[in-house]
Amino acid sequence: MRKVVFGMGFLMIAVAGCCLFDAPSVPTTVKGTVYNPVTGEKIQGLNIQVQNCWGFISVCDSLTSVSTNDSGEFKIVFDAWRGYYELLPDFDDSHYIENWAEHDRRLKIGEENNIDFRVIPYSVLMADISVNKGSKGTIYLEVRGDTYSFNQSILFDTDRTHQLIDTILFTRIVPNGNYRIVRSDCNLKPNPGGWPPELLVDCDRSEIPVTIPYQDTVRITIR
Repeated sequence: MRKVVFGMGFLMIAVAGCCLFDAPSVPTTVKGTVYNPVTGEKIQGLNIQVQNCWGFISVCDSLTSVSTNDSGEFKIVFDAWRGYYELLPDFDDSHYIENWAEHDRRLKIGEENNIDFRVIPYSVLMADISVNKGSKGTIYLEVRGDTYSFNQSILFDTDRTHQLIDTILFTRIVPNGNYRIVRSDCNLKPNPGGWPPELLVDCDRSEIPVTIPYQDTVRITIR
């Protein structure tokens, strides 16, 4: 009896697999425009890809991609036939996507999906730092965005012998926005058997508001 049940189960799986792979494809379209909301410029040459995803752990493969034209426009037509499909802007290393949270990544199969992206190219943030830990063992500096959902670490030093820090560090920032420079001076406490292995305690925190202008390189001074 068990062998029969197993055989029937195997047959059902085989039939389901056959139907899945023989399922008809459905033409699907996604199109839109990529532009800079600060300057109004249409962005050319940015790569957009469609990913095919399936399974309980959402394994995704790149299905097809296209670059925006000189008008910042893109259009992808593909055949959908299994799993689900997501749109992936492949330029988040160079541009901040201002309205990414407004979009559902998952595309509607068999429909024309219209998705526009407002993107801002990252600027270089040059941080001129000259600080004293004031006997604390650790200092952590970061910028936290108020205009944009963008936070960026600048400095994290845990060496107690480094009481005076005088350096210039570089990172990226989204320009044309308001931020806070957040400074935390702390001590480290061992955390045996836990994670992280050390905890920040006895912290003194301060914040300084700063406006980052729209330019390629922005210099800030932290004292």
